[in-house]
Amino acid sequence: MGKEDASPAVEGGVTELEARAELDRLLRDPTFHCTERNKAFLRFISEELFAGRSDAIKAYTIAVDVFGRPPGFDPVSDPIVRIEATRLRASLTHYNELHSQQHAVTIDLPRGKYVPTFSRADPARVTHAAHAVGHAEPAGFSARPYFDPDVARPRPIRKLKWAAISPGIVGALLLGGSLLVFTLLGRPGEAMVSEKPTVSIDLSSDGSVSVAEATKVRDTLLVAFSRFRTLRIAASGDDDGAQAKMRRTRPSKYLVSLKYGDKDAVRQIQWQVVDRISAEIIGTGTERASLASFPSADQSDELVGRVATRLAGLRGVINGAENANEGARPTLGNGCILRAYLALETSAPDDLDKTRTCLEKTIELRPNDSDAYAALAMTLIALAPLDRPSDLPRRALKLADEAAVLAPDSAGGFYALMLAQFRLGYSEAAIAAGRRAMALNAYSSEIRGKLGAILFLQGEWDEGVALLVQAGDSTRGVDVMLAFDAYRRQAFGEARFRLQEIAAPDCYLSQILLIATLAQLGDFRAADMAAARFQKTQPDFAGSFRSAMANRHVAPALTDAVEAGLTKAGLSLRKPGR
Repeated sequence: MGKEDASPAVEGGVTELEARAELDRLLRDPTFHCTERNKAFLRFISEELFAGRSDAIKAYTIAVDVFGRPPGFDPVSDPIVRIEATRLRASLTHYNELHSQQHAVTIDLPRGKYVPTFSRADPARVTHAAHAVGHAEPAGFSARPYFDPDVARPRPIRKLKWAAISPGIVGALLLGGSLLVFTLLGRPGEAMVSEKPTVSIDLSSDGSVSVAEATKVRDTLLVAFSRFRTLRIAASGDDDGAQAKMRRTRPSKYLVSLKYGDKDAVRQIQWQVVDRISAEIIGTGTERASLASFPSADQSDELVGRVATRLAGLRGVINGAENANEGARPTLGNGCILRAYLALETSAPDDLDKTRTCLEKTIELRPNDSDAYAALAMTLIALAPLDRPSDLPRRALKLADEAAVLAPDSAGGFYALMLAQFRLGYSEAAIAAGRRAMALNAYSSEIRGKLGAILFLQGEWDEGVALLVQAGDSTRGVDVMLAFDAYRRQAFGEARFRLQEIAAPDCYLSQILLIATLAQLGDFRAADMAAARFQKTQPDFAGSFRSAMANRHVAPALTDAVEAGLTKAGLSLRKPGR
């Protein structure tokens, strides 16, 4: 028996000798595009596998032994291993796509794992150069699911089929927009997969400002629109002729026309959005910022933020039009993501369940869609009960981490990561993720509002309130936090006014605060009525008050202040430890 035959098998019939030979060859191959530290990463995890220590290959070990992290490394707050594993996986995938037929053994790094796999290529497809090595044909690895089973378990869906599309329909789709490549499922009437709409942006000056200033505002707007990642920006040329040619060859679904100028020391942007399929104007408006309200340097930024949010934000004009189209025929892909954000606004369990299903299907179809991972993470957090244990927040954290790794320049992944980490009680990590999300999209009121709420609930009153005020009362959850701030300052009249404006009978925090506020104002009859109403949906709200506030990670000082109001209302509160 030869030496090669005596070599122990790594997996699937590939011997250790064969695996080592392929690893050495790959790491020397100049066509394998990979950083030196990720080559060291691959070498380390392969050696651990060869040594029989595959069970010990963990993020902590890799971070310390390969990337030089200190012994106190926390994989939750520092996703370095996940990020580099994604890059290494991409390098291996790209290499295998180009060269796998030239070699008898291929190396992969399965998703959700740090243990490499060595598998045999199909002998019928291996080139003469590979056959010259003389490898046998044992069975290869069995097919591996794309999902880490601990992250998500998408429901199986029908195998996809491409429908035959006539040239005329193709032309209509291209002209109609956003290159909506619809993947038809199985039979007619089933869901399609939609892409983000493509938008063309034209900005002109009304003559009251310089061309240079107008050009700067246009460029800033392009950046601001792209930060929302809810649409794609169509390329534009440097002159009208180039722009016209570009639009003929790559038409967009929506045309945003903007006119920038100055009127009585007030900078303004007039805007109009046109659906190029129907030729309908779907929205018009004017945003203004005066010199008296904002320093000159901040005027354009303020205007850009308002316009970008109004048009490209989750509740903006363009996504509103896309959501309206979803009502007639729901789609997977971008349409599903937009519906998920609507469901998160209402928190209706049935809607959340439906979007959870469509997001899982979307990820199965498009496993690199970071926006779908982020939306699914937020959906699982919304579905997770607060009053009993659930594995949903942990699964949400893995999904959010995946979203951030897939798109490290996208605010959405870090926003979802902030929500998941805070839900699990990792407050410092959540705040760090939120700051990263806000740095990536400074124009998002949702990010600003949620980060402000987390900071406030953790006792960072001043910074939290500043962000909440900047986000605006129309941002979900801001009104409740500002009512808490008024209560904390003993401005009970202001707190009452804010709470009476909130239509959220099922919101635990707003209802518990209303009872405490009414009692602090001496309106005990109204406090009793509010408590009776809340008791219909939360029978033990008084007895579980402390645990409920802890589950929501409310600062002890704020909990104590609310408890004082509830006690004044005559409620019997269960003390800690009882």
